[in-house]
Amino acid sequence: MNKVKVSKVRLSLEPAFQLIYWSICWLTLFLSVILFLEKQRFILSFIGVIFWVLFLYFGLGSTLEVTKNTLFIRYFRGVKKKNYPLSAVNQLMLSSHRLVKLELKTVADPLVVYLNKKNKKIIVHLLQECIPTIEVKKTFSVEKNEQHSKE
Repeated sequence: MNKVKVSKVRLSLEPAFQLIYWSICWLTLFLSVILFLEKQRFILSFIGVIFWVLFLYFGLGSTLEVTKNTLFIRYFRGVKKKNYPLSAVNQLMLSSHRLVKLELKTVADPLVVYLNKKNKKIIVHLLQECIPTIEVKKTFSVEKNEQHSKE
């Protein structure tokens, strides 16, 4: 399996899911601090900190990896894995924010991932290097355009 030079980037979570995820993470940390300060129970606060570290470990471990022939997506350190052949990719659509859509020949719905700006540039470069015929489009949010046209 021949890999492309820089082949692995970190995925962001979906914005709504990310809000819930970070709320749970910070809630566990602050509850463990409150338990330690109010009850003076080191064991209970230590268990809370362990849960917080586990949430961070799994939540920050989502990656997208591009090899010569395949696109690997791993969410939560490999708990959820998906593989897509690069030959099935038709089109790459980029929004002005973090949204990236990949149109696939084999799947009816587009593959949607969220990346920061730096990782977005890396993925576009890698996909153009692996699939020279890929069509890259810049898109904007449909909801925003519909709101402006109604006014």
